[in-house]
Amino acid sequence: MGSWRARRRKHRARRRRKGVVITALATLLGEHQAGRRRKGVVITALVALLVVVVLLNLQDEATKNYLNPGSGGESSLYSDQELAKFEPPNGYVYTGVVVDQKREDTTEVAEQKWDEWSSLMDGNTPNISHTFEEFDTWFGYDFDIAKARGAVPLISWQTGNAASPATIANAGDTSKGRPTDEIILLNAKLSADYAEPVFLRVDHEMNAHWFPWSAYNEDGSQRSFSAKDFQDMWRRMVVIFRGGKVADVNQRLADLGLPPLDPDVSLSDSMDIPSASDPEGYLEPAENVAFVFNPVDAPGIPDTEGNRWLDYWPGDSYVDWVGQSNYNTTWNATMEQKFEWLEAFYQEFSIRRGKPYMMGEWGLEPKKNGGFGDNPAYIKDMLWWTQKHPKVKALVFFSINSKGGDRSLSSYPDSAQALAAGLSQPRFLDSGRFLNTQ
Repeated sequence: MGSWRARRRKHRARRRRKGVVITALATLLGEHQAGRRRKGVVITALVALLVVVVLLNLQDEATKNYLNPGSGGESSLYSDQELAKFEPPNGYVYTGVVVDQKREDTTEVAEQKWDEWSSLMDGNTPNISHTFEEFDTWFGYDFDIAKARGAVPLISWQTGNAASPATIANAGDTSKGRPTDEIILLNAKLSADYAEPVFLRVDHEMNAHWFPWSAYNEDGSQRSFSAKDFQDMWRRMVVIFRGGKVADVNQRLADLGLPPLDPDVSLSDSMDIPSASDPEGYLEPAENVAFVFNPVDAPGIPDTEGNRWLDYWPGDSYVDWVGQSNYNTTWNATMEQKFEWLEAFYQEFSIRRGKPYMMGEWGLEPKKNGGFGDNPAYIKDMLWWTQKHPKVKALVFFSINSKGGDRSLSSYPDSAQALAAGLSQPRFLDSGRFLNTQ
């Protein structure tokens, strides 16, 4: 199969050829009216041209069906599927952003930054508020900010250096001596109490060496844990968030080959969470949380056996949404190659496995970092790609000015204008238009 850009060029070429044929047909019709004595020749030519027009039209319709979310083609593969947790109906896309968020920001400052982004988008306010948290912190801050913004929280939960995936999977302690099960239980309870939709993106870009939760170093050597440990960590988190009687939670963990809840964990005094040593204790399910599996766009960095998308995949029943991260930089591949990676991931996880797709991070890389900086063509290409892939249900922009570079969209006016124009389309849902809370 050719690249997405090649398919787009072929689609345009077919339309041009169709126009040429129709023009020729009209010319021949004029000749037919002017000279009946050439009737036999003209009719023969007309028949031949009509056959060509029909064939081109059929080819063009096939292309439309592939590209148009609402006209068969790819969408027919899942049009009868039940929508996943918080997935909007086909044809609609949530919008979101992470702005220059700092842990010390008050809700008032967070609202101001939100309003500034909305103004940059010509009044289109996102409905997903993206924030980042370390493993051993609590989600209450993220919930407060999202509620103040009138948005749905997307929390990128980063285990970082606090504990490795293997430590968390096996109910160990953080580097500060805190039981990892205690942290999971507490955030699960906070999430359940919040009682509104929550997206939880655990250890994003796990297949990229620059994060400590990746199982591989830059040179391809394995760290002290494996991608299987990452899978086990993820499953443990999901099992605990799903709650139920302590005895039942422990049985589900045992079925996965994982140790039971840490019996020394007890938060009943402060959070009304039963002791993990009480088999009859009931853990309130956090059914309002959707888990998002979000590797980097490349199959693996480094691209070595054991460090690719599927190596970290915890299983279909433990993931609600899938997604990737993508920026306009070519340090490791051309943009065409990057879009081909998006296509391959989309086909494997959204089409084959039926998961809604979230572009969990996308944005502009500064020129000093090897990116293209202000690049409206990239913005338009990404919007075009998402439109032609109807299982894409959320786009979350990364707009931050940090020590690593200025990726704030306000610094790139042409790209900001392109994104604002694109998000004005009715298919993009803004604040207050969250269409599926189940």
